[in-house]
Amino acid sequence: MRLTCKSESSQQTKDIGSKMSAFLDKGDTVLLSGELGGGKTTFISGIAKGLNSKQPVSSPSFTLINIYDCRKGGKPFAIVHCDLYRIDEINDISEIGLEDYIYNEDYITLIEWAGRLNEGILKDFLEIKFEYIIDEKEKSDFFTAENQNRKITFESKNEYWNKKLVLLKKSIKNCI
Repeated sequence: MRLTCKSESSQQTKDIGSKMSAFLDKGDTVLLSGELGGGKTTFISGIAKGLNSKQPVSSPSFTLINIYDCRKGGKPFAIVHCDLYRIDEINDISEIGLEDYIYNEDYITLIEWAGRLNEGILKDFLEIKFEYIIDEKEKSDFFTAENQNRKITFESKNEYWNKKLVLLKKSIKNCI
């Protein structure tokens, strides 16, 4: 199943992430891809906010993994936020211990720059792709803060995530 949403601001991207948080459960793994500045970390900050995290969300580009304490239904758990941007080879991923989080049912695992990883995950996951929306008149202003238009595409290849995407679609206006 594929669901595509439009976001016209970083706040709207956060709001979509916050709405997505309602459908996330411990044990879920989400892979995020897109260009630099595409909205991945902003989206994750919306998820963290929706899951009542009090910690600021930042890209773990240098630390590789950040862990945020959250609460859902009054019960504590953690989001594992991983950024593979600086990882050169698939073998490097095993060295950071990411599998310990992916296959642990106590965490929600959110992985940025996961393009090299999705072939190696042996469990159901959701893929989310972030793309700039650029029209001809905006091309000259592409790298300015004003261009916040994004296309966010959710893609699932299994029934577990398909059900969640149906619910997400009902909660967001700008989705097809």
